[in-house]
Amino acid sequence: RRRLSEADKDAAVKKAIKDIMGTDTDPSDIEVEKYKLDAVKEAVKETMEACNEEGREKTDAALRKAAFKACRESTTKKEIAALTGKSESDITPTQIRRAVKRAAKSRVRDVLKEVEKVSSSGGRRLSTAQKDALRKTETKKAIKEVMGKEEDPTDTEVERFKEEGERESVRETIDACNSDAREETDAAQRKVKYKACRSDAVKKELAAVKGKAESDITATVIQRQVKRAAKSRVRDELKAAANKNAAGGGGRRRLSEADKDAAVKKAIK
Repeated sequence: RRRLSEADKDAAVKKAIKDIMGTDTDPSDIEVEKYKLDAVKEAVKETMEACNEEGREKTDAALRKAAFKACRESTTKKEIAALTGKSESDITPTQIRRAVKRAAKSRVRDVLKEVEKVSSSGGRRLSTAQKDALRKTETKKAIKEVMGKEEDPTDTEVERFKEEGERESVRETIDACNSDAREETDAAQRKVKYKACRSDAVKKELAAVKGKAESDITATVIQRQVKRAAKSRVRDELKAAANKNAAGGGGRRRLSEADKDAAVKKAIK
């Protein structure tokens, strides 16, 4: 059987993106790499959760610790190698740690949204103090579940992961909202929709993941979070560009500095 080239894989990813997004326009090379990076993150998250769940069933502390370590190193390495088309020997400990951390941040983002849904449904609403306590408890649990740890993360780590989760939520919201706004053909209306995305949509999302009332989310907080989300998006654009150029060969064109700059400009907009 013929081995698939990088160009073959990219073509399959482009087709998948177009099929799901319902568009005839080919995504750019950088967008393809970005989707592939996100796919690795989601796969690592699912793999680590499932593997660590099995590890937690071991009653012996030493065996449990060894199982968690195997999940972080061996199992995750196999998953990354399978998704990136590399040999396991090419997957470094640094790449594994980075992938696991990204997966944990993604899980925390999901947890923050889940807490808000739980706390606002049912017979009684949770107080602010109860909601904050639940967010902290569930964030700690999520970090431990994905990263394969038994000890609680510190309060500083919890806050850092929560901030990352909030930023990722804002980024997803503003991306999706602006994508809808771009379909508006009237320039004035398009501008109004962009403004609504930056203010109303982001305010609702921040209120949900922070567990606060929308009235508590100030314009300054919104602006800061949108800028942080933009910086995060730019970082991923550059990482995707670096990944594409590092892969090389396989019929793939290397990205120029002009290509990278264009992608960064698009991300900021």
